[in-house]
Amino acid sequence: MDPTDFLVSVIVSVPALVVGFHGNADGLPEEFVREPRFNCCQWTIRNGIPTVLEPTDPEDVAAPPHPGLELGRLLLLASGQQIDRVIDGVGPIVEDLADQLTFQMQVPVRVVSIDVSGSSPDGSGQVRTVAYAGAEGFVMGKFRGPIPNFQWSSTASNRPMLAGLVGPLGARERKALFWYSKSLVAASMIDQFVALWVALETLIPRFEFGLELAGKPLRLGCGHELPTCPACAASTARPTGGDKAKAFLTDRGGMTVEYARKAWQIRQLLHGHDIFIEDQLEDLGATLPALRAAIITLIRAATDWQLPVPQMTRIDGPILGALMALSGTRSLTEADAAMIERLRVLRQAPAHSPVRPTTGL
Repeated sequence: MDPTDFLVSVIVSVPALVVGFHGNADGLPEEFVREPRFNCCQWTIRNGIPTVLEPTDPEDVAAPPHPGLELGRLLLLASGQQIDRVIDGVGPIVEDLADQLTFQMQVPVRVVSIDVSGSSPDGSGQVRTVAYAGAEGFVMGKFRGPIPNFQWSSTASNRPMLAGLVGPLGARERKALFWYSKSLVAASMIDQFVALWVALETLIPRFEFGLELAGKPLRLGCGHELPTCPACAASTARPTGGDKAKAFLTDRGGMTVEYARKAWQIRQLLHGHDIFIEDQLEDLGATLPALRAAIITLIRAATDWQLPVPQMTRIDGPILGALMALSGTRSLTEADAAMIERLRVLRQAPAHSPVRPTTGL
């Protein structure tokens, strides 16, 4: 079966642009004016895919106004045989566009909704819509908040108790508490993981004595291993950072071997080893509370914490999905079909356009 062209319509949101005018004698603006970021229609061809960026229609029900945010529309012409596969396939393309626009404007670009319109050879077809949680909604994993995880029970003090505090704290313990506190206010799962992992690496030197680890010989830049020092014949074997961190989490933090392995894999992703995909985001959502429980255990041990709380306990319970959205289907309209034809024309046009008025393509 020959591929069919699908129109992908993506509503994105960005923080509104507010410009100050007419500075007074103190140098402060006397007037603030909201200026549109999406003030024109422009298009380009990226990897053979016609792509349009334009303002949203004020009457578009898929893009309601939102205070503090401005909405724009990305239009792409994707080819495929099934609408579900097209929906899955456009995710990385949309994220790449959003990331580059984010870098260009230095403000976060989030995805609010995605429409995929597909027409069959006889002209009929359907539109599949996936709408995320309002104008602050998103599809990109980097922005996702914590997943509701009922496999862990958290216990803490409901009211502050000065008598339960410890101190004075050493430098490492103080830094660990600093980063643990940071993890409690971080909005996304990735940011929470980073803060918890920094707390972990702060504490490792505090407890690493006594860890029995099999070392690996020194590997030179050429790839050869050097088992012993050529000058004194001493062994060059040392445990790797990954082996040390995983052993520390299991032996000192009480984490299972499987959770420790996943935590190290996620840590490697944060060092540029790879990009996050859906399965890895699910692993992150499941691993995050286990890592938090381990850090709580380690901080309690490092500070000689006497109170029975805080603590986290593993219990039986569900883990909800990493992303919740509303979806639906509607009939293909003449406007949908017309836009598909317009993008087909753009496919044969030069690589990109100058900025054009918003009146049409």
